[in-house]
Amino acid sequence: MLSPELVPSLWIKSSGAPGHQVYAGLRRLDFFAPSNWGSQNAADADLGSTGPLLLDGGRVLISGKGAEVFLLDTGRLGGIGGQRARLTGCAGFGGMAWDSAQQAAFVPCSDGLLRVDVSRTDLHPGWRADGRVNGSPVVGAGAVWSLDPDGGQLHVLDERSGREITRAATGRTSRFASPVLVGRRALVPTLEGVTALSMS
Repeated sequence: MLSPELVPSLWIKSSGAPGHQVYAGLRRLDFFAPSNWGSQNAADADLGSTGPLLLDGGRVLISGKGAEVFLLDTGRLGGIGGQRARLTGCAGFGGMAWDSAQQAAFVPCSDGLLRVDVSRTDLHPGWRADGRVNGSPVVGAGAVWSLDPDGGQLHVLDERSGREITRAATGRTSRFASPVLVGRRALVPTLEGVTALSMS
C-alpha cells in the first residue's frame, strides 16, 4: 500500500506510456490510465496537464486534456480504466485545490473553474466560474482565489455558490499561475513580476 505522504515525490509521467505511474527503486508499484489512453496519447489529450491532488481518505483526483476528471484509490490506482469515479466536461490545466471541510475540489478547467463535490465513490459537478476565470486556484479565508490569466484579474469567489466576492487587477499571468496567500496578502506571479494585494 502506498503512503499518501510519499505519493507526490513518486508520481511521474512517461511519454508514450499509459497514464500516471508510481515508481520506487525503479520498480513500478502501480499505475492508472483511462480506458482510451492510446487515442488520448496520440491526440496529445492525455493526463498530465494537472498534477494529482491528494485527498483525505486514501483518494486522489486527477484531470487532463481529455476533458475528464478521475477519482482514484491511492491504495490501488486501478490500472487501465480502474478509477473509482469519472466526471466528464472539464479539460483541466494547472493545479487543483481541495477543501477537506467541504469535501470539494476546485479544478481549473479550460472553460472556467469548476467546483467538484467528492464522495468516497463519486464525483458531482457544482458551480462553474466564468470561462475567463480558469487559473490554478487556492482556497483560503472562506473563498476560492483564481486568476483570469489573459485579463490580468484575480477573482475571489464564494466556495459554496461561486458568487464573486471581489476582484482586483494584477497584470497578465501564465495560465498555470496560482495566487499565494500569506497572512493578509495575496501574492500573484505575473508576466512582469509579482503583484501584492492587501486583504481588507
